[in-house]
Amino acid sequence: MAAAGAFLGLVGWALADGLDFAPHPTAFLKGGCKTAADPDTALAIASKWGPVFGCPVKTMMVVGAIESGYRSGCAELSPRAMSRGGAFGMWQQTANTAAGHARALATSPNPDVQATLRKWTGVGPDLFDPDLCGMFAARQLGQATAEFGDDIAKVAGAYHQGSGKIRSMVAARRAIPAELPPHGKTYVTRALEWAAKIG
Repeated sequence: MAAAGAFLGLVGWALADGLDFAPHPTAFLKGGCKTAADPDTALAIASKWGPVFGCPVKTMMVVGAIESGYRSGCAELSPRAMSRGGAFGMWQQTANTAAGHARALATSPNPDVQATLRKWTGVGPDLFDPDLCGMFAARQLGQATAEFGDDIAKVAGAYHQGSGKIRSMVAARRAIPAELPPHGKTYVTRALEWAAKIG
């Protein structure tokens, strides 16, 4: 509990120090965020699912800050997002990505996974449930962590740009985030800022 309190204190300090949650002001085109920031819930979910899927709690908190500012009611309905079914929830999982996680987890022996998976009916707004969205995000970030190690630039880059993009850049010895596309560069730069502030 002391560690959790310290972590949340650092999140609050980072906010007070001027770090912005959202790197792209137009990210929620025709969508938006209907709920207030809730870092306590974000931390509880990150602490629950991070260890299950091999994702550091800090990584989940960094990505949650950038994706939604820890607001579970966010939706991105821009054309880019809608090509993937729209992005929803605290970790802005797309409906298409979530469906892939659901299929992969269908045979999981973990009873907590199965209980949470029952919240998924196959539609994007299901991801407004922070526990469900967090479970899928932890799996995705855990996979990236397994491949790229505890390198927040590569892991956050994989979450935003896709693991294939980061894998090819690593193979070509291209600099991350310097040689990412503009939105990806901004996203990863913010991730590094958040990681440094949180400590």
